[in-house]
Amino acid sequence: MKAGAVMVLTLYGIRASGRTRGVSLRHTRSKTAPLGTTLAAPKGIFLYQVPSTKYRVHQERPWQMVTQHPGVFVTRPSLNCTVTYPAKAIPGRTMNCRRNVMISSRLFFWFFESRNDPRSSPTVIYFHGGPGGSSLYAAVSGNGGPCIVDDDGKSTSINKYSWNTHANVMYLDQPAGVGFSRGSIPENSVEAAESTFPALSHFFASRPQYNTRVFLAGQSYAGRYIPPLATKLMENRSFVRLEGILLGNPTIAPEIEWCHHPRMLLIEGIISAKEYARVNAEAKDCVRLVHECKLLRETLDPSTQETYQDTCDRARRKLFNDLLGPAIRAGRQTSNLDKEYVPSEDDPVVKKVESFMNSETVQRFLEVDSVWQHFSWDVYYKFACDIPRSYHHFLPDLLHSGLRVLVYAGDRDLICNWVSNLASVMALPWKGGSTLRRSVPAVYRLPDGRPIGDLRASTLPDTGGQLIFLKVRGAGHSVAMDAPEQALKMFDDFLSNQATLASIC
Repeated sequence: MKAGAVMVLTLYGIRASGRTRGVSLRHTRSKTAPLGTTLAAPKGIFLYQVPSTKYRVHQERPWQMVTQHPGVFVTRPSLNCTVTYPAKAIPGRTMNCRRNVMISSRLFFWFFESRNDPRSSPTVIYFHGGPGGSSLYAAVSGNGGPCIVDDDGKSTSINKYSWNTHANVMYLDQPAGVGFSRGSIPENSVEAAESTFPALSHFFASRPQYNTRVFLAGQSYAGRYIPPLATKLMENRSFVRLEGILLGNPTIAPEIEWCHHPRMLLIEGIISAKEYARVNAEAKDCVRLVHECKLLRETLDPSTQETYQDTCDRARRKLFNDLLGPAIRAGRQTSNLDKEYVPSEDDPVVKKVESFMNSETVQRFLEVDSVWQHFSWDVYYKFACDIPRSYHHFLPDLLHSGLRVLVYAGDRDLICNWVSNLASVMALPWKGGSTLRRSVPAVYRLPDGRPIGDLRASTLPDTGGQLIFLKVRGAGHSVAMDAPEQALKMFDDFLSNQATLASIC
């Protein structure tokens, strides 16, 4: 397929009385795929391939089917799969009380081919945070996506620092309930991984040309989504050739990260040295509640379910009220401390992106007919007991198996700040940990010498497993939005395995 071709693909997997329900989609004839091709899939998962249609898109309006701009690959909604919990166990998994629940998911994705040689480019699956954030927001808001919605909310401009400059990028709305994705909402990131795994497996089975070098990337709550999914993929390497993961200002281990928030508040002058003792005590109480959540979850006793949910909710509220609240009360944006506080419902970027995604033209092009919101509160509250949960324990095995991991953190973020991220990374019990802890930060730079940030790295000589920590100067929670040029350099270097100490000048 030439760069610029748009492939229309539906993976259909809803079981009805032992058969696959029929597919009714508008289509045009194609020379590349016979109508009604059935693809092989594991039992219980059904695939249906719709003929492809080829066209190009306008340079300034990627959603219009006209000419010029290459490298856009759009799918109809989308990846449908039926999963029964509990599926095959993931190492370190703690089961939720609910069991044997049939989950049907329709996961929507928007895939953009690389602007430079898609067939030799790596493929990146992007996950937004939340829990409840739509990945499509990153695609069109200027957070590393190929285009940026203009202020009128009706048109777009090309992002010259897009992450699909040298990579194929899929923006995947998961879990079900986020963005345009529909279905039963899972309750935690392990369950989300169980439904996302077959969806990705079937995508790459039907489009093997993209299954060369695969990476998972995301920010914020993606630090919970990605580790269990990466573990599932590494256990089944024959399906997806995963090489690495990129975690931006992630939340991975709340019991470590939350107790470092007071230090970040003190460093930034948001609280005084006198106030530090009080806030630090609140942080310790928050971590105590996290440990209580863990103990209650491990009992799997239905009689303690209400206590479990109440304890997790108290931990979550304490985080926002006592550890993030001081910045908000000081009038500072928690996602970027250099900016004034603005409630998300008043954020002009959110408003223009929602206007764009809900326009008749865009929805007709994407073949959807539903209200798109950048954030789902239904998903957020369903994940309430997942928020205090740690996914730290997945990373050591991933590193030991040869996976490369980049944790990058904008130093202006408070929500998932660099102090907490560094503490979480340094606490990882893996073979390269002592080397990383002894390392001295080196300045990572753009080609013209401008500093990007401070980098530490440790690589295992036997497997090639690598952990890189990069503190990005002057960026907030969304590094690619605040420092687009620096973020693209970091992104490209990591994908090509150049973001190491040897490349630092």
